[in-house]
Amino acid sequence: MPKDELLALKRSISELAAIGRNVNQLARVANEGGRLPGSVRDDLRAMVRVCEAMRDHTKGLLKMNLASWQSGYGEDV
Repeated sequence: MPKDELLALKRSISELAAIGRNVNQLARVANEGGRLPGSVRDDLRAMVRVCEAMRDHTKGLLKMNLASWQSGYGEDV
């Protein structure tokens, strides 16, 4: 995988880990009180949208990389 793409993938993984920690904190709040305030639910929805976007972007990155290797361009890297 080209260096720039590998770095982008590593950054995405780091961001997903940070989001995962935040989701765990929200889950802990929900489990302790049984109900999340509206602002927390909004934050959770926003995190889900970010995760979905990162998932789609990562899939696209991997698809493009595979296409590059299949066309022979990956051999020059």
